[in-house]
Amino acid sequence: MVVLADPLGVLTGGPRRPGHLRRVGRGPVEGRVIRVRPAMPNDTTACGSLFAEAYADGDGFLTGPTEPRSFTLPPAIPDGPTALVAEIDGSVQGVVLIQGSALARLRHCRTIELVVARTARGGGVGGALLDAALDSLRSRTGVQFVRLAVFVDNIPALTLYHSRGFIEEGRRIGFACEADGRLRDDLLMVRTLP
Repeated sequence: MVVLADPLGVLTGGPRRPGHLRRVGRGPVEGRVIRVRPAMPNDTTACGSLFAEAYADGDGFLTGPTEPRSFTLPPAIPDGPTALVAEIDGSVQGVVLIQGSALARLRHCRTIELVVARTARGGGVGGALLDAALDSLRSRTGVQFVRLAVFVDNIPALTLYHSRGFIEEGRRIGFACEADGRLRDDLLMVRTLP
């Protein structure tokens, strides 16, 4: 089951797609409550650990296992949260970052970056975060497009993004070069907001 917390008044209305709650809580989190809420400053360490874990996996992000990257939550903005976290039993198990541009010509677009704890993957945490992010973005004036980038061989992520209406916008051939010389393509994906 998913519970949307609303301490900042930005996630009202909850999931808007029929059946959303039925898809959550399978796999490693079956029967447990996934609570999605805006990230707070005291979540920085937990979110940073999730990103560090994802980088250590070496598969889903451009940042590799041997390339440490510092993490900070994006600064708060007036029209809605810039990061949402998913908690299970009070422990942060996922985070989605919502980023905009300072450029006036790009104010109608947002970019997202999502990560889920290794032990919670496949259990609905990513879907709960993505649905909450899309709901939050729908309530923002002027936001029309949500974009992301994902490696073409990241099948679980692609499956999630396709299930939420993201389509391929472009493909960057050989965008990433692995340590063994293997080149990996990534996809640029977009979803319009009604």
